[in-house]
This record gives sequence, C-alpha cells and structure tokens, in this order.
Amino acid sequence: MSQLDVKKIINQPYSGDLGELNSFINKLRIELVAFLTTLKSIKKHEKVVVYDSYGPLYIGRLAAVDPTTLNVFLLDAYNVQKDYTVPKVLIRGDVVKRIEYVTDAELHKIFVKLKKKEKE
Repeated sequence: MSQLDVKKIINQPYSGDLGELNSFINKLRIELVAFLTTLKSIKKHEKVVVYDSYGPLYIGRLAAVDPTTLNVFLLDAYNVQKDYTVPKVLIRGDVVKRIEYVTDAELHKIFVKLKKKEKE
C-alpha cells in the first residue's frame, strides 16, 4: 500500500462505504503479515524477547505470529519470570505488550540487566 492511500483515508472523514473500509483493513493486514514474516527467527542465534505488563516474559525463537489475535508462537522458549524452558509455547496476544528482536550477542546484556533488577 502506498502512503497516498493511507493519507487519503486518514485525512478524509469516513464515507460509510464498508467495501472501502474492508479493503483498507485487508491491505493493513497484508502489510502486517509481510512484516511479521521478516521477524521470524530463521537461524538458531536469532531470538525475540516477549514482554508482558510486568517486564520480560519469554526469550525464544519466533516461529509465528497470528495477525488477527496477535498470538505469539515461540520455539525453545525460556520463561524469564519463572525460570524454566519449554520446547514450544503460545503466548496470547492480549498478554503481549512488546516484542524485541535480539541476537545471542545482545542476549547476554539482557540477562545481566535482569540479574541487576533481581538484586535490587
């Protein structure tokens, strides 16, 4: 979708045309799915950190994101809050507040920060 389409719809009041509205929603959904596909963890050293309202929740390889519910599917996931690892996990979209993409090199820094917070 081009920026002109977005500007046209945002700058004009809603016309009441459901076809135009559904078309716009579908275009946004297609863009979201295309973007989420690029976030998938393809290599073993690519990870994501999934945050909930209390902070980091899981660290793992991103397998998929459901574009309608925003459910997140992780592989080889480590639960930061409870300190355990699972081979697969589904995190409900209403729980997810933020997803950060990290590599193994950056992961060490995250664990150091978490240890400092636990000591405080």
